[in-house]
Amino acid sequence: MLFSDRRLVLTLCASLLIPAGLASANVNLQFTTPNVTVARGATISTTLQIVIGTEQVTSVDYYLLGSASGVFSVKSRNITTSGSVFPDYSAGSDSTVAGSSVNGLNPQNGIDLGSGVSDVSTFVTGGTYKVADFGILVNANAPPGQYTIRTTYFSGHGWVGSEAAGFPEADINNPAVMNVTVTPEPSGLALLGAVSAFALRRRSRR
Repeated sequence: MLFSDRRLVLTLCASLLIPAGLASANVNLQFTTPNVTVARGATISTTLQIVIGTEQVTSVDYYLLGSASGVFSVKSRNITTSGSVFPDYSAGSDSTVAGSSVNGLNPQNGIDLGSGVSDVSTFVTGGTYKVADFGILVNANAPPGQYTIRTTYFSGHGWVGSEAAGFPEADINNPAVMNVTVTPEPSGLALLGAVSAFALRRRSRR
């Protein structure tokens, strides 16, 4: 049974008001690679983590948003065997979210990447935890330059509290942000270097 099935039933029975304590909640997302330099056509390997204060969290919902369309795509996401504290997906399995119809950051991917605990009577609190491992592919034709990738979500629906509290939903305090420098592919750089060296040798012989 998907986490979202039971959560939906109990959420409908709970109050529509978010408890006052959630307004000042401290739940953040972060990438383990906040600054990356990568050649176009290559894959960025990173881990998304959740940093929780005293809150009791049962799931997180998010998408990936690029600063430009057509530059990045989700090549892989692993929540099932990566040691994620949230191995029960919300909308799509690992293979589904990497499908070509939804994996492109144009500028946002097309399916919720969120997931939750396997047992909704439990929760995660007080620490830094793995959410998912990602492989993010850089388009081979992407213009070299500076880009960002960040997590995003629908307002008020960033993370979900405990079953005892009625699964209240609240905003993520700070999204995960990755600054990406895209360079020409290594083969292109090597060719450019070889041409430059050849030109210098020719000049020295004259």
